[in-house]
Amino acid sequence: MVEKAEKNSATQRQDDEASLSLKVEVQDAGPCRKALKIEVPAEAVKAEYEKSLRELSRNAEVPGFRKGHVPRPRLLKMFSKELMQGLKAKLVARAAQEAIATKALEPVSEPVFGPGREPKAAGSEEDDELADKYLRELELKPEAPFSFEMSVEVKPTFELPPYKGIKLTSRRAPVTEEQVDRFIDDMRRLRADYLAVEEGGARVGDRITLGGWKLEVEGRTVAESSRGIVYLHDKGVEGLPVGVPHEKIEGVSAGAELQLDVVVPDDFEDESLRGKPARLTLKVEEVKRPRLPPLDDACAKELGAPDLATLRQRVRERLEVQAIIDERKAQEDEIIARLSEGANFELPQGLLEQEARSRELRQFVRLAEVGLDADKFPREFVDALRQRARESSPQSLRARFILERIADVEKLDVTEGEVEEQIHRYAAASGKTPVAVRSRLEKNGQLDELRREIRLRKVLNFLIEHADKGNAPAAEPPPGGGASPPGQGGSV
Repeated sequence: MVEKAEKNSATQRQDDEASLSLKVEVQDAGPCRKALKIEVPAEAVKAEYEKSLRELSRNAEVPGFRKGHVPRPRLLKMFSKELMQGLKAKLVARAAQEAIATKALEPVSEPVFGPGREPKAAGSEEDDELADKYLRELELKPEAPFSFEMSVEVKPTFELPPYKGIKLTSRRAPVTEEQVDRFIDDMRRLRADYLAVEEGGARVGDRITLGGWKLEVEGRTVAESSRGIVYLHDKGVEGLPVGVPHEKIEGVSAGAELQLDVVVPDDFEDESLRGKPARLTLKVEEVKRPRLPPLDDACAKELGAPDLATLRQRVRERLEVQAIIDERKAQEDEIIARLSEGANFELPQGLLEQEARSRELRQFVRLAEVGLDADKFPREFVDALRQRARESSPQSLRARFILERIADVEKLDVTEGEVEEQIHRYAAASGKTPVAVRSRLEKNGQLDELRREIRLRKVLNFLIEHADKGNAPAAEPPPGGGASPPGQGGSV
């Protein structure tokens, strides 16, 4: 009996793996999109029908009959509709997979069933309903050919640009004592008392409370606020809607009103105003200056170090790590920019739409992470965010395809060990267990995305390793494999 069961199991596996011997017609249906007309021959339909009927006979429970001994006519009378629907779904799934493999297509999305369907609708409720309706209406007979149509988006075809020996110009600047001092001052400023400036005007490092500001273009107010706080830094003024050098604010005192000639920034919500000259009016309500705690061992202890010397050493090490990360990021950006120069090959429209939505979502997530609610922003601002996400998507997607093609050529694959290593890094950075991190990734369907990110990281490492860096040493990968950048807390 055991031998018989094993024989039946082997026969079942052979049946499942047997080719359907499809007839497949492929036509171009748009950018990176193929339309397929697929026919399953009558003999394959009959074989799959008989196989499904045998499976039904083994498992059907019918009152008055032993399991596995229900007469065939009785089975067909009771379960014919369910049998044919199940067979249809099975044939469509197998035939779609086999047709893609037979024609050596490289899909980037799930197939869309039905003639003339647009891939950008895939995944929507409307798409599901249309696909279900189309499949329900397909005619299937046990001894006749079975035909259906579908379309699928595929990877674009393009010539790889030269990718070895790319000349890199980014260089890591050494960490200076001035940078260490500035970083420690920023940490001290977080613990500073701000005192009103009684004599003299504002200077770099001060905090200014505004009784309001207004931005005008050609005499029309385009943005304003009744309150505001700005900080004077050596690189500019933080907290204003436009860029203003600190020199234009220095010397101002409480009660003053300033009118400054400025330029509308390139990221302003109203695109038609970007780059135009404007007038910024500021009403200064209060100027306060930070009184920093004394820089000594006691201060160092408050900042998380046992003494001042150790604090300076830790800050230096932190800045050196950040310098490695910054240089590496700059080199990666250079690599991607060089590879993308002149790249204008067509992109899968459905995948491009998905990429735009993904980038748009990341924009709103970043706002949420700093406590901002996108629903409370003006409609123009939100529309501008969406527009920028869409404008940047083609370049991002082309770069991804180029990097993936390089990974294929150089056989840069990802092992499960590398996936597990990255999961452990995420776990360490987030304070969670590796099991919890893996569970979340699996639940959200993000494991494949993680593998893709690891693979792209390996490609960038490969390209930097084989780049032309002149006489400069190679920028080593960021510590920790890039799982998480150093935190921005107030202690070291």
